[in-house]
Amino acid sequence: MQKNSAMHKHKKKLGQHFIHDKNLINKIIRYIAPMSSDEIIEIGPGDGALSYIISKDVKKLILIEKDTDLISELKNGFKNANNVVVKNEDILKIDLSKIVKSKIRIIGNLPYNISTEILFKLLEISNNVNDMYFMLQKEVVDRIFAKPNSKIYGRLSVMIQVYYNTKKLFDISPDVFVPKPKVF
Repeated sequence: MQKNSAMHKHKKKLGQHFIHDKNLINKIIRYIAPMSSDEIIEIGPGDGALSYIISKDVKKLILIEKDTDLISELKNGFKNANNVVVKNEDILKIDLSKIVKSKIRIIGNLPYNISTEILFKLLEISNNVNDMYFMLQKEVVDRIFAKPNSKIYGRLSVMIQVYYNTKKLFDISPDVFVPKPKVF
């Protein structure tokens, strides 16, 4: 059973903003289109709004969550799911090469304050990544898609454009997040 995010004290320092709009969650899942052969890593699953649905359709789901307050709820919620591994880790400190042994998919609602660092960290395993789906701050998306000679074109633009084929799928209103972000 999923924990009610209203009961969880959101941690600003972890950039926590949860989504519980069922229509939006279903839209995201349609884009991800999980399949029974998939091995997926979810970065920052929070209280599992996406995780619980996706876990039913995939071979393996690895949840990487830094917030220790959410870990016990996630472990309890997935205690009977043999295909789900819950890790209480910091994505920026974990050795992904020890987790990723085959082609994987990566998803997540990345904390705005460290999303660029996470994207660079994921370059370490780019050869083992089939695809990635992230919710990102608009500013980060703009930088990813920036063209040479624009003011926002920089290291992030270059690295992501070199290693990945990128596509912006849709915008998300800040109103669907709990708590609502001040920056989006």
